[in-house]
Amino acid sequence: MGKGKYYRLICGDDAEPHDVMVTVFRALGEADMLIPYYVSSEGKSLYHRFLSSAYSSIVNAFSGFRLHYHNGLAVYLRHNVMRWHPNTRGFGFQADIICMLLDQKLTYKEIPVRTFERRKGASNALALKNMLSVAHTRVGIIVRRISNRVYRER
Repeated sequence: MGKGKYYRLICGDDAEPHDVMVTVFRALGEADMLIPYYVSSEGKSLYHRFLSSAYSSIVNAFSGFRLHYHNGLAVYLRHNVMRWHPNTRGFGFQADIICMLLDQKLTYKEIPVRTFERRKGASNALALKNMLSVAHTRVGIIVRRISNRVYRER
């Protein structure tokens, strides 16, 4: 239903301060994707920081890319999201769409930002449905990488 030039998810848990959005939006037009990564995550436990780092390392290993973070609130050209939309739902969709667009040789810019962990409520990151989504995303990334290698060699 969107009609603008850009697409970006804005989460409702108030984890992103206004200045983070301003920092990211200032870079509009500099690349096909703007990918924020967190240089600090105030309030995020050591365990959750470890999980985020491990997740990015695994996605990098499976995809062949070397990004700082895959679950930030990236900014995409709306046209690319409509054309190359991810084949996943839930928690893993950001890594899927980023890797899919990088496979298409789109440009990106990583933007260092800071975030604040939500102060109330529990994280849903480790819920079963999110773990299944992440597993589905990983399989999709691996299959796409293998497919790209097989078909590009011909």
